[in-house]
Amino acid sequence: VIKEEAMRRAEERRAAILDQQEETEYRLMEHEAKKERYLDFKRELDGLRSKNKEINVERQRRREDYERESIADAVRKKDDKIDQLNAERQRMWELRRAAQAEAYKAREQVKNEILRQRIQSKFDSKSLEDKLGSLMRNDLFSAKVLQSSHSLPSLRSTGHPSQEG
Repeated sequence: VIKEEAMRRAEERRAAILDQQEETEYRLMEHEAKKERYLDFKRELDGLRSKNKEINVERQRRREDYERESIADAVRKKDDKIDQLNAERQRMWELRRAAQAEAYKAREQVKNEILRQRIQSKFDSKSLEDKLGSLMRNDLFSAKVLQSSHSLPSLRSTGHPSQEG
């Protein structure tokens, strides 16, 4: 009886150990499956994060490209404006030089006319006035020459009291 009892206890113990081993293996298998699911999830999450990062990098690159293009356009516009102003300044300078040369020629013609009248002793102020008037009608001495300017306002009188004189 004792021997049977000992064998039965040993059998129960062996069965309990086998059950415990099976349960441990089952829990280990569950843990491995859970770990594998977690790693799959982590890989997917890392992939999504990586894709999101690529999207953000691309978005930032497009934003920087847009800003760079905007700045380049603004610089081009300013360069064009500077070129226009320089061309206008050069044109005005050439007009001024031409007007000075024309004024010098007109003074010389008036002086020569006065000298001619003095030599002939025929003083005719009317003919001198007519000659001076015809010389002063030259476009270089009027505001007409400035009307082709794009950057300067028209210098014509508009009836405003401060411009009349």
